[in-house]
Amino acid sequence: MALIRTPFLLLLLAGSLLSFQNPFELVSTSLITGTTTRTTSQEPATSIISNRISSTQFTTDASTAGKSIYVKTAVSGCNVQGTANSSFRNRFLNEFQAADILQCQHFCQRTTACAEYSFNTSSTTEGNCLLYSSGDDNHSDVAKGKTGVFFSKKNLNDGSDHCYSDAPISIRVSETIKSHIPSLVLEERSSPSPTPTLYIKSNASDCNIEGSMGSAMQSSNSNATATLLNSVLDCQQLCQRNSTCYSYSWQAMADSACKCTLYSTWMLQTPGAVDVGDTGVWFSDKYVVDGTLWCYSSTPFLGSGLPSGPLIIT
Repeated sequence: MALIRTPFLLLLLAGSLLSFQNPFELVSTSLITGTTTRTTSQEPATSIISNRISSTQFTTDASTAGKSIYVKTAVSGCNVQGTANSSFRNRFLNEFQAADILQCQHFCQRTTACAEYSFNTSSTTEGNCLLYSSGDDNHSDVAKGKTGVFFSKKNLNDGSDHCYSDAPISIRVSETIKSHIPSLVLEERSSPSPTPTLYIKSNASDCNIEGSMGSAMQSSNSNATATLLNSVLDCQQLCQRNSTCYSYSWQAMADSACKCTLYSTWMLQTPGAVDVGDTGVWFSDKYVVDGTLWCYSSTPFLGSGLPSGPLIIT
């Protein structure tokens, strides 16, 4: 791969992948191309995301090992504490025992029919996470009060599908920018640049984990077959479009193809799903811990965890 020999200015698109998205605060990133490392800094655009969240420390019933969980405070339909009336309860879909409110959020995200969910912070028995079908946008079916039960919608008016995160959304952009496997870097078909770049979200615990399929994943994915695609972005998109895909893996092949495999196992929530090691196979969850669907991008990530522009799918 050709090396970058001269300084260049990294341009960020003001718009995002979705029309509702504004520019968010960005932080320093490291650009790695071949053996050349260059550090670039971007001026903060806005602090709109940091204004929407507050650091809320839930009780130990709501979080694992006392970790902080961040919740958006200026978005309607998030974290409404109270009691559901009969109309709301009639929309019940399913119940789960979740480790914390983040896992409950993930259960709703990966359930197509789920429009809202509730998490009971005081419950230590089965079923502290309840999923509901579509209903009133204003939570008029929930009588507000200090009940320890928190109701949230999946699809919000800020365009996202998450109310909660395990880190402040405004700082979740410390991604490493890599074109670390020459045979897999994207072909920027509209650009004459000889050094296309792949952006990888390196500060998400369920993105780009190198290893092999563990025993916890093998039993339910014994018939998983690989597909040869052009790039990891194609693999990511294939999983996004497949309702039964919860995680996926990719591997660079000698012919510059991407070997893509889809799994029906939620990697982060399944201990033993991946045996970490130097295998050249990289695993990611479909829904990332920051609430987005993206571990990889052909453009820098915004503070929301979304790509800053249209992705180049080959």
